[in-house]
Amino acid sequence: MGLQTAHSCSLLRMCIREKVAKAEYQVYGYYQGLRATAIESDKYSEDTDGGWLVTLQETSAPKAALFYFNTDSKTTETQFKSLLTEAG
Repeated sequence: MGLQTAHSCSLLRMCIREKVAKAEYQVYGYYQGLRATAIESDKYSEDTDGGWLVTLQETSAPKAALFYFNTDSKTTETQFKSLLTEAG
């Protein structure tokens, strides 16, 4: 089975937030979309808790990075939480 051709975008919050302020939330795949370049079943790995390991890549993006920030850290956190949806 080949990899799907769908593109996606991810918004991630950095775990280490010391002195990062406006770079706390990073957006990947905004410009060209992320594509899976490798997918592996990693059912015995502690890193994936027995799940899948997926490598995502964005190619030919016009900019190296995009950050999500609005006014202050608290406002941005509230907006970020409103974007989260439970998988199911």
